[in-house]
Amino acid sequence: MQTYDRTLPENLSFDEFKVAIEQITFIYIDLASGDLLDILPQRDRRTIRNHFTTYFTFKQHKRVKTVTIDMNASYQGVIKDLFPNAKIIIDSFHIVQLMTRVMNKTRVIIIRAFNTSNGEDKRNTVGSSDTGD
Repeated sequence: MQTYDRTLPENLSFDEFKVAIEQITFIYIDLASGDLLDILPQRDRRTIRNHFTTYFTFKQHKRVKTVTIDMNASYQGVIKDLFPNAKIIIDSFHIVQLMTRVMNKTRVIIIRAFNTSNGEDKRNTVGSSDTGD
């Protein structure tokens, strides 16, 4: 078995990025130091599983306490298999990003509703605190 000359950190982070039109690679970093640990050519389960079982011992796998991921559900299964003691953490950046998208969609829907209303509806809605008394 091949192994790296380093051990796995207690806190990992998994992510992916596009390197070509149809190619997305997998990366993992040491969350504490921010050091890039490796880049894999694909992000599928088999590639990830083969990498970690080839280059790191099961004893090292068991020392991993957390793995931070985006909301990609495909990573959850492989993390549970490879790192039996690790808790899965959803990256707050991705949660905020999702919430921002939802809020923007809602904002656009509300703005469009105002823009398609006639002038009387807009006046009544905007000046609803004015009773006219």
